[in-house]
Amino acid sequence: MKRTSKTPQRPASDIVDDILRVLGGDELKRDLRLPEDETRRRLLELVEGLRLRAARHLPSRATRRAASNYASKVDTCILELEKLLASHFWSELLGGDAVELDGRLVKSTSPAMVEMKNHWKRDAFMEQLAQIRARCRILMAPLGMGPEVDDVRNVCASAAYYFMHTFTCRPITGTTEGDFEVISGLLYEAATGRSGVSMKRACDRQRQSNLHTVPPRRRTSR
Repeated sequence: MKRTSKTPQRPASDIVDDILRVLGGDELKRDLRLPEDETRRRLLELVEGLRLRAARHLPSRATRRAASNYASKVDTCILELEKLLASHFWSELLGGDAVELDGRLVKSTSPAMVEMKNHWKRDAFMEQLAQIRARCRILMAPLGMGPEVDDVRNVCASAAYYFMHTFTCRPITGTTEGDFEVISGLLYEAATGRSGVSMKRACDRQRQSNLHTVPPRRRTSR
């Protein structure tokens, strides 16, 4: 697993230089569909847009840590509550052999019906608790691994696909640490300040989703 690092955000121009360097010297002029200066300008716009989007979607580390601590406490409380609700005293909690009728609790002449109703209520309530615990587990994910991070990775991989498909003639492959994956990682670094992050899964998703939806490229002369 790659070790990720958080560093002060590099200037957008440095990220763009690295992306163009990935595409290579002599091959760069051959594979670009627009003049290099125009391609650089489009890339700068792309990087700035990704930074703005990441700033809206990624909460601060302090906010994530506070949410994680809160979710951990809620998860522990729900776990204890689930143990309590597994008791046979659940029926007593609902009022013994009483059932609700027109907003009032009345005695039931059918204990079997009461038991069925109480089990139904417990199952429904337990399902709600399970959904809350599932959400807690998401918020308890280690910093840098939450759902917002996956969203930003997908956006950066999509941006890299768009750039390579629209502005270059370079093939977009699923090769590990190939051009597509490296450029996606550089765009992710531009958006978040984190380098060395694996973009493999996000890139694979983009290639698969675009397989039958993106029209083939046509080589154009400059």
